[in-house]
Amino acid sequence: MIELVGQPERLSFTVFVWDEVLKFARLYGWKPAGTLPPDEADAEERAAWDGNYVTNGGQSVSPNDAWALGEALARGLSDLPDHYAAAHKTIPGEVEGRPTRLVPVGAPISPIEALSGENKAAVEELIAFCCKGGFEIG
Repeated sequence: MIELVGQPERLSFTVFVWDEVLKFARLYGWKPAGTLPPDEADAEERAAWDGNYVTNGGQSVSPNDAWALGEALARGLSDLPDHYAAAHKTIPGEVEGRPTRLVPVGAPISPIEALSGENKAAVEELIAFCCKGGFEIG
C-alpha cells in the first residue's frame, strides 16, 4: 500500500492504482517536480535522493507539485468511465480477505481503464487532497 499523509487527512492506494494515478496525471500534463527526501534523511541520503513517488519512504511532495498533480487529474477526470472499463481483462481474486477482480500480471491495461469505475472516486478524493497542499508519501 502507498499512504499519502497530509494534515489532517490520509489516503491509501494499492501500489498498482498509485502507479496508474501517476501515469494518468502525466498523460494530462503533470510534470513531476520530484519528491524531497524524508526529514530524517542524513546528508548522504539527501545527496543520493532520486525524487521518487513510488516508495513509502516519508518523502515530501511540495505544495506546488501537489497542486499540479491535482490539476492534471482534474483535467482527465471526465475521461474516466463510471463503469470499470477493464472488467473484461480481470480474473476473480481476493485482497485482504475480500473477493475482488484482479488484473493479471502483464495484462495490457491503460491508466484510463485502471482508474475507471470505483477507482474514479479515489481519483476525485485525491484531487481534493492535492488542493489542500503538500503531503508525505509514507
